[in-house]
Amino acid sequence: MDFRNKKELKAVAGNVSTEESLFAEWVKIEETEANRTAEHIKKGGVEHGDTGEESAELDTVVVHADPSTTSCESIDDKLLEMIYRDAVKVILHRMGCVRGDEPVTSEGLLEYVRGAFELSQERHDVLLKKEQNEEPPRMILRVRFHEGRDLKPKDENGLSDPFAIMGIVHLSKEDFDEAARKGKMKKVNKLTSQVKETSVQSGTLSPVWDEELDLIVSSTRNRFLQVDLWDYDAEESLGDTVKNVKNIAGVRGAKRWVKNVADHARSKASDDFMGRLYFPLQDVPQEGCGGWYNLEDKHRNRDKAGQLKLRLEFRAEQTVIPLNADWSPAIVYKHLFTHFIWKELQVYKSTQRSGWNYQLSSALPCTILCQYRQQHSMSELLVEMIEFTVLNSFMQKHAVDYQRIHQALKATCDLWSNETQREELESKQIDAFKESLQSLRTHIFKMLSRMRDIFPTSRKQSMTQMRWLMRCLEDLYNHPLAKQAFPGHTLEADIHKNIEDSTIHWYVQTWELCAPQELNCVGLTGQLIDLLHKVTDGLLDANHFYNQCFIGTGVCFFTTVFKTIDKTMCDNIESTMALLADDLKTWSSMGEAGIELCSATFKLFMAVRQLLTYFNVLDDKHKESMYLANYVSWFQRLVAVWLEVAEYKALQMVDKAVKLDKAVKVADSLQYSTSAVDIGNTIQQMVQFWKQLDWPKPEHRLGFVSIFMTCVTNIVIKYGEYVMNKLKAVGYYDDEGQFDVTEELCVVLNSLDFVAQCMESLPSQLQWEELAEQYDMVQEGGKAKALDLRDSIMSSLREDMENRRDLIVRQVGLRMAEDMKQYMLKYVEAACEGIDRDEALLGLMTYLSSNLTIMFTELFKATFEAIVRELWYRLLKLVLSTFLQDSDSVRDFKKSYGVPYFQHIKYLFDVLLQFFQSDDLSGSDTKRLHTEEYKDIYSLVNALSQESTMLIQEYYASRYASQMSVSSTGSRDLGSVSVSLAYNKSESDLVVTVLHVKNLPALDHSMFGPDTSDPYISLTLEPGELFPSSPTQTTTTKMQMLTALYDETFHFEVSPELQELPGCCLQLHCYDWDRFKANDFIGEAIVPLSLSELACSDSVSGKTHVLPFRKPEKSQGGAFNVLCTREDYCTTAASFLKRRRKIFHLAESTKKLQKTKSSS
Repeated sequence: MDFRNKKELKAVAGNVSTEESLFAEWVKIEETEANRTAEHIKKGGVEHGDTGEESAELDTVVVHADPSTTSCESIDDKLLEMIYRDAVKVILHRMGCVRGDEPVTSEGLLEYVRGAFELSQERHDVLLKKEQNEEPPRMILRVRFHEGRDLKPKDENGLSDPFAIMGIVHLSKEDFDEAARKGKMKKVNKLTSQVKETSVQSGTLSPVWDEELDLIVSSTRNRFLQVDLWDYDAEESLGDTVKNVKNIAGVRGAKRWVKNVADHARSKASDDFMGRLYFPLQDVPQEGCGGWYNLEDKHRNRDKAGQLKLRLEFRAEQTVIPLNADWSPAIVYKHLFTHFIWKELQVYKSTQRSGWNYQLSSALPCTILCQYRQQHSMSELLVEMIEFTVLNSFMQKHAVDYQRIHQALKATCDLWSNETQREELESKQIDAFKESLQSLRTHIFKMLSRMRDIFPTSRKQSMTQMRWLMRCLEDLYNHPLAKQAFPGHTLEADIHKNIEDSTIHWYVQTWELCAPQELNCVGLTGQLIDLLHKVTDGLLDANHFYNQCFIGTGVCFFTTVFKTIDKTMCDNIESTMALLADDLKTWSSMGEAGIELCSATFKLFMAVRQLLTYFNVLDDKHKESMYLANYVSWFQRLVAVWLEVAEYKALQMVDKAVKLDKAVKVADSLQYSTSAVDIGNTIQQMVQFWKQLDWPKPEHRLGFVSIFMTCVTNIVIKYGEYVMNKLKAVGYYDDEGQFDVTEELCVVLNSLDFVAQCMESLPSQLQWEELAEQYDMVQEGGKAKALDLRDSIMSSLREDMENRRDLIVRQVGLRMAEDMKQYMLKYVEAACEGIDRDEALLGLMTYLSSNLTIMFTELFKATFEAIVRELWYRLLKLVLSTFLQDSDSVRDFKKSYGVPYFQHIKYLFDVLLQFFQSDDLSGSDTKRLHTEEYKDIYSLVNALSQESTMLIQEYYASRYASQMSVSSTGSRDLGSVSVSLAYNKSESDLVVTVLHVKNLPALDHSMFGPDTSDPYISLTLEPGELFPSSPTQTTTTKMQMLTALYDETFHFEVSPELQELPGCCLQLHCYDWDRFKANDFIGEAIVPLSLSELACSDSVSGKTHVLPFRKPEKSQGGAFNVLCTREDYCTTAASFLKRRRKIFHLAESTKKLQKTKSSS
């Protein structure tokens, strides 16, 4: 199971716990803060990083008329009449066509202007009639020659000297089409007397003229503009002929001039024709037109003669109007534009529509204004200045689309570079425009000071408007007239001051709004929390939304706001924390009020931390100067207090959770107590608390995490005490009756393991390794100190939890051992009485199987394995103490049943071993059962269950192994013997040749020379019980020798079965012969018969063995000790022991003799 599955823990704990720990409440603070921030961003309508650009479907403005403004500005009747008549005049004498699908008639235009000025029909008719009686203005076609391109060369140098002539051709549509079809346009004689020419551009195929030429037009009906392009030559050219138009007098003269032009064109004159174009005057729109136009060569090919770039527009030659100081085309245009805007505004208001962008989309007002501009030759710059002034004026009284203001302002800025148009402006027009710029600046800063109210981030439309407002401000300060309009001001400085002033006002207002209802410690803290929430929301708005609007100003709105409120806000927090200091020290004596106060301060800390997410947005240079950077000093002393309070509340929760305990299943189907799940949930909440605490200073963090771990440890230890006491209360430690594993016991053990494993993950979840690395940077040897502290805390906790678990496990072992002992005694008695062993074991195995099956299913694997090891340990002790150690009952069994008794014990031992080694109980790790204690007991049981003869064989096999281990170490204290063994299998003849002895000890004292011995060797087949008829044979005695050569051969009758049987051996005893007393025993050696080399019947040679002599030891161990236990009732064991004890006696006598000689 993953004990860090927080959702799972919460789900279980939520069903069983009636009260959450204080950590749970505090952890929710961070979640609440995050949810509140997310909700605020969601309300903002624009996600972080979204530029919030307007879309075509977006309503960019909601129109709200100023209540004080109910109509358009009023003017006196005389000026009204002049303006109205001017508007009627341009309608009556319209020039150019109107593009678009909307039909435009003079009646419709007149009706529109009457409605805009709100004139009665009678007065309109009077003014209309007056204007109809006036002489109409003359219409002028102004053609601007810009440049040409891709012209054809006409001179020998591959270039040309192009110039153009133009005039008005009067033809009906039918005549024009017919002439164009026949290619005879140059022969027409209806060219008017108005003919104009451009200058000559020498040596180029891409001429640039930038010249304007005017032609008077009486009517556009059936009139065409004809433009001919010629190459100029030095002699009298077509151009000179054309110039003679000045000398024309009358119609006859005009015809003669046309004939000269035509003849010149037909002749081989010096000027070369380069191309021609025509433009119907009826197709010239009222606003004019322009672009690149294809020239036709004399063959009417339009793609071979090149192109001319022209601009065509109509102008009017106005009749003289009496001068009046209140009248000028600019004044009239301003009033017309104002009235038209007002009329459209009223239409939108009456239809309850929103989203108007102050663009005149109807063809009627646009036609009137365009006609007025064209007929009065008003420059684009002047028109844009007028429209900007009017819109700016409307903005003071109505909610205007700032994008429209920006467009008008940007247009004036772009057109200001046109020196010609700029010089046409009057000084009073420039002054009025500067006043309008100043008014806009004042208005924008007034709006910015209240931006949080006027442009709330909850409406995307508002944020769009604010972005356009800021673009207006940027263009305002970038305008060429900015330095004159507001000298001494810069955009960055003015915005900084505006932001600082408005932010201070907003902060003070917010502080007052957060005033608590009760002036106590908790209330003051709550006021600060509410303030920080609003400040955080304000900084969120500043960073995510408003900051985007200030990008082009060079001012970071977010940084300016943050730095402005930093000092005041920090002073408020620090002063409040100083007031709370004394109460926080004595929180424990204040009861619930103290806990509430501590909780409030932690909420304040989390509010500051939430604010710090925006602190990290600042540049490093700004962070260093911020007072908020020292926030840790306000809360450093409170961390320990918070942990104390949390521990206090958590312990209360533990007490209550244990009382309300019940078993629940988690993901792995094991059962736990609900209190354990609550503890696990609390530990996870504490981890979350630590993570969200995220104390920034490493030198403090180690101390805090130590307190934190101590707090957690105290909770876990207290829980362990509660659980143990609960087991005692239900009689778990009572010794009455048979012990059976219960669900309650499994739940307790699982719960302890559950909590212990929850604790094991704490260091990694607390990132202790990283903490140690950080601490090492601030203190020498800090990493080792931090890791030692971690290991000490975890070791202490593990020890406590393991001790509690082991105490329960030992109790399980003790209680079950008593029951197992009774079942085992019953089995031995039944088996000895002849009952089938498996049937006799049924009770014991059923008892073990039922209890272990429950534990295997219901317990953690580690706990189950600990119980299995405990039971195995108890079983070993039981077998040893009950059935193997010397006691009255064991002696009675041995006398009554002998070896079969021990065989029953061995069978019991084998069955239990097989049972405990099963996969369900031990898994794949069976080695853990093979302890040294098990090995000793198993060896003893195995030995006790064998027949005496087998034990004697085992004894001699172990003696040979022990002998050869001495030989391998090179020890020769008693000397050695060399023998060869050969075995003739067909004759059952074992041939032994004693070759020689070496380095024997000197046992005889000599008065005339060195000490020496008189050695001889006896040869015996052992075990004697298997070779009862085999005699002992001896070599000759070698007098006064320590190294002697024998080379004596002996024959023994040995069956092939015994020759290969383990433990069957040749025993060699070496003696020192004495004449007047018993022979001294030097040592013994043995060699297994199986080592003899197989030989043919005619050969007696065998493999040579060098055998060390050894003194026999009384403490033989293993098989010898088992044989000793059978001396009273087993003749085989008694006979063997008698022989061995005789050898022991001889060896001991020799040892004493040697000591006596050595001392003398």
